[in-house]
Amino acid sequence: LLAVGAGYSVALGAFIAGSLGAESGHAHEVEKLIAGVRDMFGAIFFVSVGMLIDPNLVLAHWGTVVAFT
Repeated sequence: LLAVGAGYSVALGAFIAGSLGAESGHAHEVEKLIAGVRDMFGAIFFVSVGMLIDPNLVLAHWGTVVAFT
């Protein structure tokens, strides 16, 4: 919120917050606290990417898909 209020992007604010957290000496404690949230967003990411796959396109190029997998 401070970064956005100062006219910077949310990504820059998140980067600075992460850097401050890592340098605070309490990184392991913070990592344990946010593990559930991290896992939840990881699952959301993979589900959303999976939903972008067109099954007809996979079937049309099944040989290439099998070769890569």
